[in-house]
Amino acid sequence: MTTSRQTSVSKLVIVFVLGAVLGLAGGILGPFHQPVAARDAGAVDPMSAGHAVAKTDWGDWVRSVSWEQPDTGAVAAVAPLLAQEPALVDAVLARYRAEPAGPAKWNVLHFLSHTPVERVIAQAVDWAVDSADVTARRDGLALLSALPPGPKSEQVARQALDRETDPQALSYALMAFRPQAPFDPAQVRIRVRQFHQWTHHPLAAVRAGAIQRLAEWDLAEQYLLADVMRLLDDADTQVRVAALGATSLAALKGDALKSRLLSILGNPDEEHEVRSAAEMQLYRFALSPAEYQAYLAGIDQLSQMAGSPVQ
Repeated sequence: MTTSRQTSVSKLVIVFVLGAVLGLAGGILGPFHQPVAARDAGAVDPMSAGHAVAKTDWGDWVRSVSWEQPDTGAVAAVAPLLAQEPALVDAVLARYRAEPAGPAKWNVLHFLSHTPVERVIAQAVDWAVDSADVTARRDGLALLSALPPGPKSEQVARQALDRETDPQALSYALMAFRPQAPFDPAQVRIRVRQFHQWTHHPLAAVRAGAIQRLAEWDLAEQYLLADVMRLLDDADTQVRVAALGATSLAALKGDALKSRLLSILGNPDEEHEVRSAAEMQLYRFALSPAEYQAYLAGIDQLSQMAGSPVQ
């Protein structure tokens, strides 16, 4: 059974990995990526101050939004209209395709995923199966990975896992591949071996996606625990977070894993998000008195870090 903490870590991993491969590595992202730099004082968001947008103005509205640092309240207020305004959907999809990797692209993608309408799904699928345009495949698969899972996205992602040669597109396919039905045993044998091999992939985002999928498919733990323990020492932060998410998805236990989690929690040189994810996992373990003291010391360090001013 999936606990609320397991769900939280899983969502954290999806957000972190997707943001990282869209060019936002360096921290866990909130609903919208907002750089520290102040907004242009002269920029006026059409939805702010009660401004009403006419149905014929959606293209102008999309062009006017500062997508690198949007007015989150105004953008969130417009998002539900995606289900009612095809012109708005088309304008935002065009903006998403036009943006290079970075904060603006992430924010447009998040806006599209806020209200997943069939028009968005259909366009994402069309891009994802474009054999001639690798950028289109990347954009389509990234968008599918941000939308709720469904039969069509599963089919497209499955095909991409078998055919995709572009590493970045493959990383998105791994995130988009979320079957909603029991796994066919014949497929399990194929996928488990495939996901295990990809935990050694040169691209960090592929390793991160592979360990997440392996946690769901390798129920016999043929490779999972060994791969998790190895990736907890990965050089890339997003991969370490993904490995911790995999321990949650599979509810992994064992003294070696417990010891490693305590070590991560108490490591002052580790990234804050990695230590926080390790702390979440320790709720599933019985701790000895000495281990509990180490846990409390790690929590105290985390609290002090969270209260420290940003330099």
